[in-house]
Amino acid sequence: MRAALQIERADVQDLPSAALRHVREATQALDRGAMQDAERSITVAMVYAPLHPEPRRLLGIMLQRLGRADDAVASLREALGLRPGAAGVLIPLSRAQADANDLPGAIESLRACVAQKADADTLYLLAQMLDRHGELDEALSVLERVVTLDPAHAQARLQYARCLFYSGRAGDAAAQFRHLLRVGREVASAWYGLAEMKTVKFSANDLAALDALCAKSAMTGLERATLLHAVGSAREAAADYPGAFAAFMHAAQLERASLAWNAAAFAQHAASVRAAFSQAPAATDVTFGHEVVFIVGMPRSGSTLIEQILASHPGMEGGSELPDLNLVLQDESARRHASLPDWFAAATPADWRRLGEDYLARTARWRAGKPRFTDKFPGNWIMAEAALAMLPGARIVDCRRDALETCWSCFKQFFAPGMAPWSCGFDELAGYWRECRRHCDHLAARHPQSFRIVQYEALVDDPEGQTRELLAFCDLAFDPACLRSHETARTIRTPSAAQVRQPIRRSPGRADSYGTLLDPLRRLLAQAQNGLDAGRAGT
Repeated sequence: MRAALQIERADVQDLPSAALRHVREATQALDRGAMQDAERSITVAMVYAPLHPEPRRLLGIMLQRLGRADDAVASLREALGLRPGAAGVLIPLSRAQADANDLPGAIESLRACVAQKADADTLYLLAQMLDRHGELDEALSVLERVVTLDPAHAQARLQYARCLFYSGRAGDAAAQFRHLLRVGREVASAWYGLAEMKTVKFSANDLAALDALCAKSAMTGLERATLLHAVGSAREAAADYPGAFAAFMHAAQLERASLAWNAAAFAQHAASVRAAFSQAPAATDVTFGHEVVFIVGMPRSGSTLIEQILASHPGMEGGSELPDLNLVLQDESARRHASLPDWFAAATPADWRRLGEDYLARTARWRAGKPRFTDKFPGNWIMAEAALAMLPGARIVDCRRDALETCWSCFKQFFAPGMAPWSCGFDELAGYWRECRRHCDHLAARHPQSFRIVQYEALVDDPEGQTRELLAFCDLAFDPACLRSHETARTIRTPSAAQVRQPIRRSPGRADSYGTLLDPLRRLLAQAQNGLDAGRAGT
């Protein structure tokens, strides 16, 4: 829930009484979400006090809540110019900057705010923004300050635990999750955090506590789904596969109720992207964008392992799951008032170069220490040909793993809300897997020099041979460190963080342990594969 807006007496004491009345009315309207009333009151307040920062501050907050981030930033900057260093302006400015995809600007605003008042809540906001921007080491340091200043700050402690885990400090992370359980705060997320680590063995007491919590808790919606994912993981680890299956299915029902996914519309979109790029733009500089290796495909398919191998090379930085490709194309689509398939044909070589330069500028921090980097956002497969038009020298690696293992693992994974709405039902999963496979097969055939398929099972069976081929494809000289990727110390912000810190080895699949419970998913995947085979035979 959004905190109520506060008016600092010192900030409005010089307002004319008529303007002050409308500022208060605007604040109350914003608190209850009455945007038209807020706009009316702000407008009148600005008439009475045209040079005062408070109406401009409220206007910026209103514009940010209406989704007009750029306009909000402009208004809040005006307010900041009139009230330099004010926390009441810097904090909403940082939120508007983040909404406008300017995370460095948001971080700068919050640093300025912390310089004025380094309280726990402001530091927590800074840590959140640092984490979003991939600056995990500093985020971790800031979070340590927060929980020292305010040991009862449960949200900060939860994020602190997650960052500890991603940094490789599993024992410390588990201790922080357990602390939250002891004090009864963020309970569902704490249980799930322990389960997601994959290194914590749940005791009989843990299982009993989870069962009791499920039976008595009033949790609903996504909070209850979070808890059920923890129950499912704990039951699976205890080899109670029917119990695990029931928990995962219940969680999926709750998630599905809050998420929208139109499989037919997505398939149509994927087809329109392929059709739009049927005449790929001619590259004027085939080496431009050589700095980046995109890692794409289905989540839970081995992409984190492939990135860890590449990031173990002295010339490659692991960037993890970056939003920048999507943001560049979203911004261009907004500028053109059209979707990518509709504006592709009108884009000139200069346009593609401009977009590529934008992407490289946004990701420059990942080349501060090494010349090249990975971008491991799995869903980038749908934008891969746009990426190659922007960055013709880039390489794209498609990770593939056994279809059943991949889809079942996605079904069990509790993704951030909105990140994978296709993962909450077997029909949707099989359909998304089919579209991903169809699209990536198409890319591999059209761009054999730039697009490579890596099979996870082949990689774990022959690590050296497959690693040598992968490095050669990426134009990297072989380095033995890539065969010892588990020794590479780096931040890994995915659920596979614990696994890739272990030596590469084939582990038994989980899906077969569920036996006939997964037969519906097996049938749907077989139908999807048959459809792909029939489509290839007909071409």
